[in-house]
Order: sequence, then structure tokens, then C-alpha cells
Amino acid sequence: MYYETIYEPAEDSFMMEKLLKEKLQQTKTLKITEVGVGSGFVFSELVKTFPENNFSATDINPDAITSTQKRLKNNNVNAKLHQGNLLEPITKKQDMLFFNTPYLPLEHGEKYNQLTLKDKAIYGGKHGYEIIFKFIDQIYDKLEKNGKVFMLFSSLSKEQKIKEKLEQEGYEINKIYKEKHFMEELIIYEFSKGEILKELEKNNISNLKYLTKGKHSIIYEGEYKNNEVICKTSQTHFTDKESLFLQKLQNKNYVPKLYYSTNQIQIMEKCQGKIIKDFLENSTKEETLKVLQQCLDICYELDELGYQKFELTNPYKHIFIGNKLQVKFIDFERTIHSQDPKNVTQFLQYIRRNIPLLKRKEIYINPDELLKNANKYKKDKQKIEMEALVSISFK
Repeated sequence: MYYETIYEPAEDSFMMEKLLKEKLQQTKTLKITEVGVGSGFVFSELVKTFPENNFSATDINPDAITSTQKRLKNNNVNAKLHQGNLLEPITKKQDMLFFNTPYLPLEHGEKYNQLTLKDKAIYGGKHGYEIIFKFIDQIYDKLEKNGKVFMLFSSLSKEQKIKEKLEQEGYEINKIYKEKHFMEELIIYEFSKGEILKELEKNNISNLKYLTKGKHSIIYEGEYKNNEVICKTSQTHFTDKESLFLQKLQNKNYVPKLYYSTNQIQIMEKCQGKIIKDFLENSTKEETLKVLQQCLDICYELDELGYQKFELTNPYKHIFIGNKLQVKFIDFERTIHSQDPKNVTQFLQYIRRNIPLLKRKEIYINPDELLKNANKYKKDKQKIEMEALVSISFK
């Protein structure tokens, strides 16, 4: 064997073998992939014991592939082996994935990119969970809708971090086995796609990646019909409410295109460009005036429609500016119908807060005059021009 260059079977290998043999006795023909096949000990035993299944395996280490080939030959069985990183070589969705992960944290002073391939089968990164996270990021497109994943790791890998990662990615988790060893506990998770992931898959979302968790929703990015999209998921009424306003505004060029929505899911165009805060830091005087005018015009139109958006006193992440200075307003989940909307006056407050920044661009605005214009707007509801604001300014 190649134990000088690959991971030798140990307690964790025997744990995984025992558990998977129990699980596979309860199943029919499946497409099954082992990630990080190592010596091939567990894999070859499963292929020999359950030949009715369609097995494949991956490993970044060429010696691991060679070792596994020899084990399979000795057992008079065949399976597909792929040299490559994690799930990258797998092109078809699988019914089952299993991975005895590299889970140890790096020793002090060690660097992952300087490890040997054998050590990379043991160490999972600085904290022990980095390779696990990369594996989790690849699962969505490689696992069937009702598929299952079995993943072994150590308590040294920071179980809570791994659990949080899986939950935020939308997986349903079951800790099915744990075994105490010296200085650590070995843990096996069984997990599968949650209902939100199944719904996104049903709507042909691919390359799904977790972005962030907002106040009212979890946000992913992905692809839909060759378009980059944002997928918002929520268990509250906020997503449904936002969809209502986006649908009403779909004929406007200042909101993202809405592809699909339910009371829990939205699939919409991913806005390209910079958030307004970053844009204003680097834009020219002319670009700034043009964009601020567009924002005021959009706010005026929302006022005319009777929609109150709310975040406009500090819309630092709610307004995107594209490369051609096209403005997109996002995040309508707090929007309401109002007989007295205040979008324009709220955005004027944002301009007022940025007077020092505007001054550096030689855009001089008198805060007292700005306040007078805001009060005038409250009375006459006449559109405000940036040119007028600057023309009454002082240096």
C-alpha cells in the first residue's frame, strides 16, 4: 500500500464503514460517491458488499486513486475513480455522498499550502473546518433532491461552526453517531436538503451560494436560465410583501427583475455595480450629481405612487449604481402603502448627511436651504432638481 503518502485506515474509517453498511442495507440501487477516498478501505468494502449500487469516488491524491484501484481489483469489483478536489470531478447528481473529512486544525505556524498530500488528508485548515466548508459549498448541485450526505468530523473541528454553516446553507441535520476518543469526540452527521433548497432546485436554480442573513430573510446568490440571481427566503410575511411591491414596479427600470415568487421565496435579478455608499466615495462631481438626481426622481415617483420605502435616510446598501450610472433600488420588504409618503424628504436627509463628502467634490450645499426645500416639498409636492439645490448653495 501507499501509507507513506495516503491516510491509513483508523478508528474513524471503521466507524464510517460500520455505519454505511447499516444504512445501505435499507436502500435500493443508488448513485453513491465517496469524497476523499484515501486508501480505498471503506470504499472497496462497500462496493464489494453492495454491488447493485453505482459507486464513484474522488481524491486529490493520485496515490489514493492507485491504492483504491488495487483494492477494487483484489475484490474483483469495479467503480469510477476521479482524481480531483472534493466534488469538482462529479458531473451528475448523486443519491448519497460520504466524506471522512480532514478535520484537525493546523499546528501553530503551519501553512495549509505547504502541507504534503498525506497531511492534507488529516488537516482541515487553520481552524479544522475550512475544507469541510468548501465541501458543503459544493453539495447543492451534486446531490439529488432527496439525497443524503454522511460526514464524519471531530469535535476539534468546532462542531457548532459546522452546524451553523449547514443550517444557514439550508440543510436539515441529524447527528447520528458520536464516539469519544482521547482528546476528541468523533461525530457523524447525516444531512439532506431542506424544503427551501428543494423549492429552489425545483425552480432550476443552480450554483447556489449563501450570501448573508438579513433581518427578515436568508439571501443566496445563484443562476437561473443563465442569469445571475438573488434568492431570498423567509418564513415571515416580509418576502411576500416585498414581492407585491416588486410586481407592481416591474415596468420600472429602477427595480430588479422578479423571476419567481411565493410567500417564502423570491428569485430576482442580481444587481450589478456598487452600493451608493461606495459609489459616492469614488465618483466624480458630474457622476455624483447625475446619480443623486436619478435617486430624487425615483423617490418622487414612489411618493406619487403612494409607496413608502423607509430606508432612504441611510440607504447605503439599498441602492445600487451600475457601471453606466443606472440606479437600482432594492429591498422593498418594509415598504407600505401611504397617503403621505416621505421618500424624497428622507433622501434629502441622506444628502444633508453627506454634505462634507459632497464638498470634497466641489458640490456645495447649504444645509439651511436644503431644509427649506424639504419643507417646501412637503407642501407643494413639486419635483426637486439637484441643480436647484446646488445653485442656492454656498462655498
